[in-house]
Amino acid sequence: MKSKAIIVFLILISTLTVVSAVDLNNLNLPENFEKVSDVNYNNKVTGEEISLVTVTSEDLNSDLINSTQLKEMLHPTEKNNIYSFTYESNNMSGCVELIKVDENYYVVGISIDGNANETKIQEMTDTLTKFNELNNFTAIDPTTIIN
Repeated sequence: MKSKAIIVFLILISTLTVVSAVDLNNLNLPENFEKVSDVNYNNKVTGEEISLVTVTSEDLNSDLINSTQLKEMLHPTEKNNIYSFTYESNNMSGCVELIKVDENYYVVGISIDGNANETKIQEMTDTLTKFNELNNFTAIDPTTIIN
């Protein structure tokens, strides 16, 4: 089951640039983040970007779940259900999680261009945790919705 969770998040990393129709007008943002679009928020000080992508249980059960490459990209952080990643082919790294709001699932990711070291991954994990606290979000285990 744990490998399924890793695969799911890696699949979703590749969709972080997809635009979603989610109404995010009422989100509270961590310090220095500014809204760029309905699903993207940038921090010009740190170079971090927070993105939200709508996903369905069908998305999570897609054929891509068997990707070995995706499995190898995600790593659990010290925070429950938040995973770090390095996506070398897109020259980015960061952290991702799955949340559920009003019966809808969303992948929330925070990323930077380039390869983040452990300190930077910890900072992004902390920022994602702060984002969750500000909006009463809880990262959920993706295996709970995979068939």
